[in-house]
Amino acid sequence: MKRYGVALLVVVVVALGGASSVQAWHDPLHECFGQTETMVGTPASDVITGTPEADVIKAGTGDDVIDGGGGDDIICGEDGNDTIAGGAGDDSISGDAGDDQVDGGDGFDLAFFYWSPAPVTADLTTNTATGWGTDALANFEGLVGSLNDDVLTGDATDNLLDGRAGNDTLSGAEGSDGLDGDAGNDTLDGGPGQDLAFYDYSPGPVVASLAAHTTRGWGTDTLSSIEDLHGSQKNDVLVGNGGANVLDGHKGSDRITGGGGNDLLLGEQGNERLFGGPGRDRLVGGPGKDTVDGGGGRDVCVGEKKKRCP
Repeated sequence: MKRYGVALLVVVVVALGGASSVQAWHDPLHECFGQTETMVGTPASDVITGTPEADVIKAGTGDDVIDGGGGDDIICGEDGNDTIAGGAGDDSISGDAGDDQVDGGDGFDLAFFYWSPAPVTADLTTNTATGWGTDALANFEGLVGSLNDDVLTGDATDNLLDGRAGNDTLSGAEGSDGLDGDAGNDTLDGGPGQDLAFYDYSPGPVVASLAAHTTRGWGTDTLSSIEDLHGSQKNDVLVGNGGANVLDGHKGSDRITGGGGNDLLLGEQGNERLFGGPGRDRLVGGPGKDTVDGGGGRDVCVGEKKKRCP
């Protein structure tokens, strides 16, 4: 998957399990990831089989065997040593406490550890997760950490890694990955491939520089092997490096500088200031009163006030 596909994946966390603003340590009774359960287990060891449609399964205590079936399922294993299969569809699964065997199945699937009371180390290369019991993972494309200091590692495919709160270490490995450290002082390493660090859910503006390898505003993050950036919904400052970057400011009146390389700069909403720098850049201000400066090279500019654009 190329960089534009990774950019689309940043919405998966919201679609499959709630945004980064979720605060509760655990879902209320009769809910899993904030969604009302459609199937529920007992305190005994249950066998639960989902439908071909999207299910919300909350298993209860006991050593349960759960098959989500088809559809985009949301599954909470709760206590016990559970065996969980997501099946077909884009599934969001939390094994919860216990030593679980969790298989995402087909689709783009996320393993959640959000409610873990301890730091989690989860690795899609070794297919293991420790810290909330010892889990065996299979067929997952994304990991969502806890509110502690987690270590999340991807594999050779395109992954989505979301650290949530805590001082997390996220390593994308190979592939085109999306990394979201959330709150805390995080270390984000994209690894080989076209990788994206995104700050879509930051409660305040961010200053992120690929050239300086740092981000401030939602903690202080260290960036390495990152090619693309997404800002917050506030007034951000985004800076590229000498390579080809995609820098997207989202909402807010942002200042975006591409640096060297053939860059794509997207202001989206607000009164933007976009600076392409050297290279053949594309600058798109979006709605608002935007100033776009292509810099050196033959650039394409969309904005109300243009400088150094053919």
